[in-house]
Amino acid sequence: DENYDLAIIEPLNKTYYKYIRAVELGNEKKIKIGNKVMAIGNPNLIDFIFTFGNIAQISNYSSPRFIFTSPMINPGNSGGPLLNERGECIGIAKGMYSNLGLSYSTFIRIEDIKDFLKKYVKTP
Repeated sequence: DENYDLAIIEPLNKTYYKYIRAVELGNEKKIKIGNKVMAIGNPNLIDFIFTFGNIAQISNYSSPRFIFTSPMINPGNSGGPLLNERGECIGIAKGMYSNLGLSYSTFIRIEDIKDFLKKYVKTP
């Protein structure tokens, strides 16, 4: 989806499913500035980098809407989850931006991700 810059992938080899675990999706109403969060990624082919920090800002005016965080992400983190303290996914890494000496990481908010999934995932 061009608006979200997200895709749904399915392994061609079904044996990979034994390595995949579902993550619970968080509740948008519980996301607040200052909440502790953790980003998981794979920058530069380094397995499972965890960064910890806080939610710095929440955007309501873009589409998709974003969460801005203090855990810095790097190239290769895009598409990785942003987790709350309960281990629930509350966002998906979009990118890191720097402007006038300020750097911030952006994550697509969970409600927009849920809308994306409703649009593209067919369930029986």
